[in-house]
Amino acid sequence: MIETKSRADLFNFFNENNKRVVDKATNLSRAEFYSSQPQYSFKDLNLCKKPIPPKIDINEIIDNKHVAMSVDWLRAFYLHKYGSAPRYRRSANYRKTKYWENLSGCLFLLQQAKVSPVRWILWVDQLAENRGQYGGPGGLYRIFSHKLALSQLDSCRRNTAEPGGQIVATPAYKEWCELKKQMDAALMRAYPQSQQEVRDIVKRYFPGNRWDIMVSKIKAEADMAREQFAADIAAHKWIW
Repeated sequence: MIETKSRADLFNFFNENNKRVVDKATNLSRAEFYSSQPQYSFKDLNLCKKPIPPKIDINEIIDNKHVAMSVDWLRAFYLHKYGSAPRYRRSANYRKTKYWENLSGCLFLLQQAKVSPVRWILWVDQLAENRGQYGGPGGLYRIFSHKLALSQLDSCRRNTAEPGGQIVATPAYKEWCELKKQMDAALMRAYPQSQQEVRDIVKRYFPGNRWDIMVSKIKAEADMAREQFAADIAAHKWIW
């Protein structure tokens, strides 16, 4: 399973380590200390973030395709969490059913509130678990209920955010982070008093062009992760 971390957590971890090293390295200014290490920013790594689920376009009129999309995400959710899913016909014409007003009313409220069907499914499932109901949040008509949306949508908006957005920790990125962590720890232990000492410690962990090679590999894996996420979302595969 791909690990994810927030950009802020990673930045703060490395930044605090370096600050502690500089504070101990009394003969080096911050500029001298940082300039003796490989220069980078998280933007340079072009890291992949887990996508945020699609919302219903605010400019579209609620139609059968929006119900079909919601059906797909509901099936994906059940398969992901419970291993089996209700049998809904994606090709069904829900406009002709007696539940159309209920379904379309709920989806309209989600659309106006800019809440994705995925986020709503997660919220309704949480409500079910809070009531001690652990077999799932219910069927299509119960989850995408106009009445339920009227009573719970504000709470959903206040208490949840759209899932996704975390940085994806690919194998190359995890390896780079571990080496960077070890290098920072070595710098802390050594209290380097010159730029050459800093450079010598850096070379233990990133000799030659190893840094550049690893950064290139991180970028390549990030591109692959983005492509896989795009394919998963197109196939309505649950990734949250």
